[in-house]
Amino acid sequence: MASWRKTAVVALSAALLGGGGVAWAAGGAQPRPAQTVHPAAAPIDASQESRYTPIAPCRIADTRVKGGALGAGVTRAFYVDGTGSVFGDQGGHASGCGIPSAATAIAATVTAVGATGNGFMKVYPAGTAAPAATFLNDTKTFNISNSGSLTLCGSTCAADINVSNYGSAANVVIDVAGYYIKPMFAYIHEDGTLGQNSRVTSVNRVGGAASPYRVFFDRDVSQCSFSITTDYQGMGDAAESVAGDGHGVYVMIWTTPDHNQWGDASFYLTVTC
Repeated sequence: MASWRKTAVVALSAALLGGGGVAWAAGGAQPRPAQTVHPAAAPIDASQESRYTPIAPCRIADTRVKGGALGAGVTRAFYVDGTGSVFGDQGGHASGCGIPSAATAIAATVTAVGATGNGFMKVYPAGTAAPAATFLNDTKTFNISNSGSLTLCGSTCAADINVSNYGSAANVVIDVAGYYIKPMFAYIHEDGTLGQNSRVTSVNRVGGAASPYRVFFDRDVSQCSFSITTDYQGMGDAAESVAGDGHGVYVMIWTTPDHNQWGDASFYLTVTC
C-alpha cells in the first residue's frame, strides 16, 4: 500500500470561500498505512509571546491639539489601533498609525507637556483598574518623556489605553514606534476540529471527511506565506502554496502522487506575513 502523502495550501478570496462557489473534483480518502503517531512540537504560547513590528514614529494623541490638558485626578481613554476620525479627535495622525486591531501592545513614548506643577501619570489598558506603578513623573520646570511597552485592552473595550493624571494639570502627547502582535497558527485535528491556535476565526471541512480543510484568520493573508507540518512521520510530506485573496486558507492532504485522492491528517499550519 502506497505511503506517499503530499500537503497543499491555498489561500482564496473571502468572497469565494463564503459564497459556496468552490467545486472540488471527486476524490475519496485512500486508507492510511499503519503509522505511529508522533505529535509535532507544540507551537509557541501565543497567549504570552508576541512579535514586535517597528513602524515610522507616529503620533496617536496630543491633547494640546484636541481635548485639552488633563486635570489632576482625571483619567482619559485613547484609541491606538485601527483607522478613522477618532485619531484626529484626540490630536493624533488624522487616519491613525496603522496599528492592526490584533495588536497586543505598543512601544510608545508618553510626554507630559506644560504641567502646572509636580505630578505623575499612569498609563494602562482601558477597561482595567489603574496600577500601583507610575509611568512617568512630571514637573512644571520642563517637559518629561518616558518610553516603554504599553499593553492594549483589545477588541472587547471601547478604547485601548487609559492615561490617569495626578498632582497637577498637564497635556499628554503619545507617539508610537512599533507594535506587538501574536503569530498566526493553527493545529487542526484529523476530523477538522480546531486545536491550539492563534488568531483563527473559524475552521471547517469543505465537503466533510476526506475533503480539503478550510481555515480563516483575522486578517487578509493573500500576500503571506504558509507552512504545514503533519503529525505523521514517514509520509513524504511536502507543502505547496498558491497566493490568493482574503482571510481563508485551504489545506489539502493528498494521498496519491497524481493528486486524484485526498485524505485526512492532523497538522500544524503557520502563516507568516
